[in-house]
Amino acid sequence: MRKLTLSLLAAGLPFASGAYAQDSEGTFGIELGTGKVICTGDRDGQGEGVEALDESYARSAAWDRMMFGEANQCAPRAEFVEIDQGTWSRTQIFSGTDSAGLSADMRIYVLDDRFSWVFGSSRNIEEGDRPARFAYIFGRPMFLGEFCEGDAAVAVGAASYEGDAQLNRTLAGNRAGTIGEQMVRLAGFCGEQTPPNLFKVNLGEFTAVTDCMRAGTCTGRATSPQRRVVIIGVASADEGVNLSEAVRDGLRSSVATSVMRAEDYAEFDFSNL
Repeated sequence: MRKLTLSLLAAGLPFASGAYAQDSEGTFGIELGTGKVICTGDRDGQGEGVEALDESYARSAAWDRMMFGEANQCAPRAEFVEIDQGTWSRTQIFSGTDSAGLSADMRIYVLDDRFSWVFGSSRNIEEGDRPARFAYIFGRPMFLGEFCEGDAAVAVGAASYEGDAQLNRTLAGNRAGTIGEQMVRLAGFCGEQTPPNLFKVNLGEFTAVTDCMRAGTCTGRATSPQRRVVIIGVASADEGVNLSEAVRDGLRSSVATSVMRAEDYAEFDFSNL
């Protein structure tokens, strides 16, 4: 993998004394001299330095609440950018770290929620109630350009909760494989660019409990968010990073969980394509 090129220097900025909050999601500090709000503890790779261990956390957090109220602009929130006329949405960049402290910066790309896997299928997707074509969707120009610029791409396979758990594990794995086939095809269109390294992760079946599951009223349309078409694009990564560990860590961030929570699924089986 290519060396991480993005330098995250926020932890080296001068901050007002006691303004950093401990690593608690949605807290923030104020940059000395500018008044700029810097988010801390939100796992975005900025502001989680030694300042985050300041023992004055409780006082500074209380001061922040008094000054800014409860409308905390650093509270976790979903931030999506639509690309290719809304066919795809992508998150802002978030970071994950492996057990050796090496990191990767990544985004989640997700097909618009009008698309989902056909119930029980690992080969076909639908747009609403109509069949959709993988070749068209994965060949969209902005998605293709960003795909080719990345260090790596990870095909995500997931299944909704209905049916046998082992069959769903196989179904989710096959879905990751189908997305992987499309990524291999796309890599051939990267031209003079070095194509990304390709991986897949099988999440198995959805295991969290939703309201309709409690009530026994779920329909295939209600569970379609559990089997969305998702790719993780790794924008840049440290040389030698354990990508499986970094991706799993990154998926715990508030940005990632606005799309999906890996903990809501039964598996995390990461492998090369």
